[in-house]
Amino acid sequence: MKTLIISGLLVSSFLCGCAARKSAAVKNPAVSFVPAGGQENRNEGVSYDFGSIREGDIREHAFLIQNEGKRKLTITGTVASCGCASASLRKNTLAPGEETFLDVKFDSKGYSGAVTQFVYVNTDDVDNQALKFIIKAVVVPR
Repeated sequence: MKTLIISGLLVSSFLCGCAARKSAAVKNPAVSFVPAGGQENRNEGVSYDFGSIREGDIREHAFLIQNEGKRKLTITGTVASCGCASASLRKNTLAPGEETFLDVKFDSKGYSGAVTQFVYVNTDDVDNQALKFIIKAVVVPR
């Protein structure tokens, strides 16, 4: 029972954006972070900064993901750190060399100041099970 409660609290913390998740260093990943207009840092993920936006604005960005491995890659799901961010994939299975986009949407309603949110993409690649994408903005009042 104690383990169940602790597990539930950990999952809740993660889904609310209260827990940070570090990605492990990767030797020969099958997946490539290809920054489609974003900035790349293999240890921290790919980030995109929307810059200064007005409170209530909705912004979108598409991150490019490429399978650089020699076998099929399956993307098993996405998790956003907050209800203000949503993500969808255009394709869930990638052959070697194939690409897809991760479409991320950020709703700034209720925010003020600097905001950083995360989207995690889960894969079946044992060396790169979770990819981290970061979106940032400075939200100014209307």
